[in-house]
Amino acid sequence: MRFLFFIPDTPIARGGISVTLDVIEVLNTNGIPALAIYDRPDFEYNIHTKRAPRVWSQSMRQPRDLSGLKNKARLIRDIALGRNKRPRKNAEPCAAWERQKDDVLVVPEWVSEWMPHNLPSDLPLVLFNQNPFSLLYAFAKPGFEKDRYLTSLSVSDACSAGSRMVLGKEPVTFPLYISDELYSFQPQKKFQIAYMPRKRGGEATALVKTLQAAPELEGISFVPIGGVTTKEAARLIRESLFFLSFSDREGFGLPPAEAMATGSVVIGYAGVGGDEFFDASTGILVPENNVTLFYEEAVRVIAGYRSNPEGLDGLRRKASEIIAKRYNRANFEAGVLDAFSQIESLVRT
Repeated sequence: MRFLFFIPDTPIARGGISVTLDVIEVLNTNGIPALAIYDRPDFEYNIHTKRAPRVWSQSMRQPRDLSGLKNKARLIRDIALGRNKRPRKNAEPCAAWERQKDDVLVVPEWVSEWMPHNLPSDLPLVLFNQNPFSLLYAFAKPGFEKDRYLTSLSVSDACSAGSRMVLGKEPVTFPLYISDELYSFQPQKKFQIAYMPRKRGGEATALVKTLQAAPELEGISFVPIGGVTTKEAARLIRESLFFLSFSDREGFGLPPAEAMATGSVVIGYAGVGGDEFFDASTGILVPENNVTLFYEEAVRVIAGYRSNPEGLDGLRRKASEIIAKRYNRANFEAGVLDAFSQIESLVRT
């Protein structure tokens, strides 16, 4: 049996794509053929540390609705404003997908509404749910057909709940992992504050600006992480003593978990998906959307560290140990292999 995983042609770092490439690597390493499938031959997602054998197919491309004057006007406007531009070629052309009789396509939740309509009706499909909110949005659209999916894959408690809600049955699951190579515990860190500005963009910008103006935090560096490779993002997180979590409607929320693994003091939101690992034992949790409390807690914790570091040093070491125990490579590999063994059995029955 051969598994194909759709990968979009985005030049922006996405945790879900990195997870997918890690899954492909585990399968291939263990003798289970797995490929990345793109909607074009000349692009490869090269931000992550892993690569994958790839093919392409035009059936991976979302059809655009050009019926009616409004849709046509929207297309003309997007072209004129340079919106939705596809990234440039960055790889040598790969082969076109030639379907084999035992192929199984793994479909991300965010394209689960339209992609099945582009594919042969007898092709087995597995829904890969890495964000329950994206799945709900897809389900709400008129084209979603839940019976088209043999089963679903889930990577977290929140994703599993979303799969049960939409598909009405338990998903096949495996745990994520936080690389101990990239996100190892750092006893000594720079007294600086890292954050990812693309999460809750406007709120993040405003909050950081108010924190920079706080007298208690004068002279402390703020380190935005965006538009960089996985390795560079990991380096910046490893160096930073504090990490502001702007997680929002996540399936899991890798960045705060990665920061905890390195021994950063994480302050902020769990974003729903992070509820399974982000609590008072692993960080400074702020109730969702309470930006004023976020500000107050950040000032209190960061300013107070210099006079009383012992408590927070204990917290960050314990958080790192919790993340390492739950989300390690061994658990991830065993979970992936078990999940795809279950899927193979379902396909063959």
